Amino acid sequence: LVPEEYGGDTIFVKISAKFGQNVDELLEMILLQAEVLELKANPDVPARGSVIEARLDKGRGPVATVLVQQGTMRVGDPIVVGNTYGRVRTMTNERGIELAEALPATPVQITGINEVPQAGDRFIVMADEKTARAAGEERAKRAQEAIRNSGSVVTLDTLFSTMSEKAMKTVPVIVKADVQGSVEALSGSLK
Repeated sequence: LVPEEYGGDTIFVKISAKFGQNVDELLEMILLQAEVLELKANPDVPARGSVIEARLDKGRGPVATVLVQQGTMRVGDPIVVGNTYGRVRTMTNERGIELAEALPATPVQITGINEVPQAGDRFIVMADEKTARAAGEERAKRAQEAIRNSGSVVTLDTLFSTMSEKAMKTVPVIVKADVQGSVEALSGSLK
């Protein structure tokens, strides 16, 4: 990244959130950049966006924090998220207040999906639940086939024989964490 002062095209703003310095200038620069890049979203189309984080809540089931990037998401909308599907049962903002709809650029927590999606998965609101179910099942089927075709099954015997031949340079590890983003961060640091 090269700052504008040195001939680059990246805007830098020195701020201190602790002391409240230049926060207004930062917000102005963000709005300026949005105008220059013509960042616009249509709220009148079916919602689509990305999963920021997901977890399994004991009382509510799978909970996904999503960012609506296009369209408007409403409670009751059939949705396909990654390899799973469902119907938006509840939608809450960052303060825990229940919402009836979420406009573009709104992060919300949703419940009602069948499985916990992966962080980074894309979501799209479908016309009806039947279409959402078919799309979700098709995506899950393709993912299973990709896993099945990816390689051979590792058994304990083959693992020990490979280790004894010193051909194995990695050790399989199971990572458990509270949210999917933590799993990805830990997995990345272990690699």
